[in-house]
Amino acid sequence: MMSERISFNIFLKTRVARRFFYLFMMCALLPLLAIASISYLYVGRQLKDQAFKRLHQQVKSKGFEVYDRLMFLENELEAVAQKITQNQWKQADLIHYHPLKHEGNRFRSIETIPVDRQSLLPADRPDFLINFTNDRWAHLVGGGSLIGILDGEGLVPKILMMRLVEKSEPAKGILAGEVDPLYLWGIGMDGALPPGVEMAIFTPEKRVLISSFADLPFIRTSVETLAQGSFSGNYETIHDKEVYFNSYWPLFLRHHFSSPDWIFVFSQSKASILAPVSNFSRIFGLLILLTFWIIVLVTLITLRKRMVPVETLKAGAMKIAQGEFEHRVDIKSGDEFELLAETFNEMSLKLKQGQAMLVQAAKMSAFGQMAAGIVHEIGQPLTAINGYAELLAMGADPEDQKHYLEIIQSEGNRLAQIISKFRSFSKSSKEASESIDVDDVLNKTTMLLEHQLMRSSVQLKMEMAGDLPIIAGDRNELQQVFLNILINAIDALENRPPDHRQVYIKTDRSPDSVRVQIEDNGCGIPPEIQARIFDPFFTTKTEEKGTGLGLAVINSILHKHHARIDVWSEVDRGTRFTVSFPVPKSN
Repeated sequence: MMSERISFNIFLKTRVARRFFYLFMMCALLPLLAIASISYLYVGRQLKDQAFKRLHQQVKSKGFEVYDRLMFLENELEAVAQKITQNQWKQADLIHYHPLKHEGNRFRSIETIPVDRQSLLPADRPDFLINFTNDRWAHLVGGGSLIGILDGEGLVPKILMMRLVEKSEPAKGILAGEVDPLYLWGIGMDGALPPGVEMAIFTPEKRVLISSFADLPFIRTSVETLAQGSFSGNYETIHDKEVYFNSYWPLFLRHHFSSPDWIFVFSQSKASILAPVSNFSRIFGLLILLTFWIIVLVTLITLRKRMVPVETLKAGAMKIAQGEFEHRVDIKSGDEFELLAETFNEMSLKLKQGQAMLVQAAKMSAFGQMAAGIVHEIGQPLTAINGYAELLAMGADPEDQKHYLEIIQSEGNRLAQIISKFRSFSKSSKEASESIDVDDVLNKTTMLLEHQLMRSSVQLKMEMAGDLPIIAGDRNELQQVFLNILINAIDALENRPPDHRQVYIKTDRSPDSVRVQIEDNGCGIPPEIQARIFDPFFTTKTEEKGTGLGLAVINSILHKHHARIDVWSEVDRGTRFTVSFPVPKSN
C-alpha cells in the first residue's frame, strides 16, 4: 500500500500542482516585478541623465579653471620678462610649487632662447621642436603668448608657455617657461576631481596631455569617438568590461595662445553612478524573496490536500507499468480521489489476472509451434511399445518374452522422460523468485527444440561461459523467453539453404550483469519495423505460425526481472538478441 502522506518535494512534481503553483506565483509576483522593473529603469534613466549633466558641468568648470591658470601664467611670464629687461631676475629665484599650500613658482623652469637674427626663429636648439609658423611668429611679435608641447620624461609631455623677452626687439630672444603640471592641472589640490570621476585631456592630434586612466588605449578610443562627434557632448565607452559615461568639452586656445584646442574629458563608471539604484535593488530583492516564501508557504498548504492524491495515483500507475500488478494505493480523502483509488486497485487486480492469462497463452502458442516435434518424439517410443506388445500377444519363447519386456520398459521410461520434459515447461509460473543458473536454463530449453532444430536442418552452436553468477528469477518464465527467441530464429531461417542455417548461443558476464546472446543468420528485420516488434499482436508471420504475443510477453517478463533486451538486425544478414540480467549484490 502507498500512503497518502507524501512530502512537499514529491507532490510538487505533479504537473497540475506545478501549474497552480506557478499561477499563484505569477499573480503575486508579476505585478510587483513589473512595478519594480519600471521604477528601476526610470530611476536609472534619471540618474544617467543627471550624471551626464553633472559631468558636463564639471568638465566645463575644469576647462575654465585651467584657462584661468593659463592666463595667470601668462601674467607671471610677462612679469619675469620685465624683470629680465631690468636685470632683476635670477633662475635661482624659482621655488618648486606646492599644490596644498599654494606656494612656490608655477613654472618649473624659465629660460631665454636666442633667436636667429636673420630668420627670427629659435637658433641652435634642436630639442626645441615647436612648430613656429608665420602666424604663430606674428602672434609673438604682436605681444601675444604661445603654448607649445614637447616630449617629456615618460608619458606626460612638457607644456611650454612662450613670449618675446621684449616685443619691440624680437632678436633679444624668446622667454620660454615650462609649466608645472601640478599647478596647471590642479593635481594634488583639494577638490581637483570629483569622487569617482576620471579625467583626460588631449589635443585634436590625439596627443594625451594628462590622464588619470592607466590604460592609454582607452583614451585613444575616446579620441576616435570624439573625432566623429560634435563640438561638445556625451558618449558611452566600455573599459575592462565596465561601462563608462563620458562628457567632453573643448578649451579654445587658438585665439589667445595661437595653439590647437585642448579637449577635456570627464568619465565616471556606470556602476558608481547607479550605486543608489543597486542598493535599492538589493533591498527590494530581499522583500521579493520574503514575499516569495510567504506565497510558497500559503500555496503549498492550499494545494497539498488536493494534489497529493494525484501524485499517489501517478506513483501507483508507474508501479503497474513496471509490472508490479500486486501494487495497491491507499487514499483516504473522502472525495472522488478515494473512489478513483478503489477503481485503480480493482484495475490492477484484473491486469494481474490478464497478464497471467497472456503469458499462458503465449506459452501455449509456443507449444503449438512445437506440436510436430512433440508428436514425433512421443510417437517413436509408442510405436516400439505397440510392436513388441503385439509380438508378446502372438506368443514367444520365455527368453524372447523377457527381452521384449525389457525393450517395452525402456521405451516406457523414455516416454516418461519426454512427457516430464514438456510438462515442466507447461506449468504456470510460480511468481516466486529462485536461484537460477542461466546456462542450465538454456540447455534445457534447447532440449525442447531438439526435434524442431533437426527437422528444420538448423545447426545450433552454443558457447557457454560455465562460471556465470547465479541470478534471481522465475525459471519457467526465463525458459519461455529463450524458447520464443529460438523459435523466431528458426522461423527466420526458412528461406536459407539447409546447409546455411545457423543459430548461435553465447553467454558471458560483466562485473554487474549476465548476458545471453542468441543470433541467427536469417532474413533479418527491416529497420522500419524494428521499433514495433515488441508491440502486442504485431507479427509478420502467418496466423498458423504466430499470434504477435511472443516478443511482447518476453519484454514483460524481462521487465519484471529488471533485465534489458537489445536487438541488432540487418536484412539478409541476420538478427541478434542480447539479454542482460542484473547480478544480485550477494554475488
